Amino acid sequence: MSTSQASAASFLGSTCVLYGSQSGFTATAAKQVYSVLERSVRGSVSIHAMDHVDFAQLAAVDTLVVLTSTWESDAGLMPQNAVRFWAWLRAQPLAGLGSLLARARFAVCGFGSQKYRYYCGFAVQLHEAFLRLGAAPLVDLARIDVDTPDRGRKAHTRWARGLLAALQ
Repeated sequence: MSTSQASAASFLGSTCVLYGSQSGFTATAAKQVYSVLERSVRGSVSIHAMDHVDFAQLAAVDTLVVLTSTWESDAGLMPQNAVRFWAWLRAQPLAGLGSLLARARFAVCGFGSQKYRYYCGFAVQLHEAFLRLGAAPLVDLARIDVDTPDRGRKAHTRWARGLLAALQ
């Protein structure tokens, strides 16, 4: 590992939890996942809002865990703190970023409401982009309906348990 990769690993960790959150609900869910992963997986784990990640450091990440909401779900918009990450992701040449993420594993969990046309639309876009760029999914894309009586907590817990099992 090069010096720059070693310093990147210390910042982002071998497992990096990223979140896109407009209202704070998804940020809270991401912090819960981070807390469990920090106690349960080997290597360092970090957590960052999508607008606070240094893109150049992603090459040092082995596992990328992304939790995001879809804001104004009728329009399928991403949270404001995810705009910069999405713009960067879309601007990468396929071959260059593909090799950057070729050894990465990923998991995406989306939060939204089934009553909207673009239910978890941004999470779906991220999942598909990571696949196109060569990253390998650890678990299936999770789409959590926050309009259920428990606000999606049971579904989120199932996804998190599956993620943890895949990382063991």
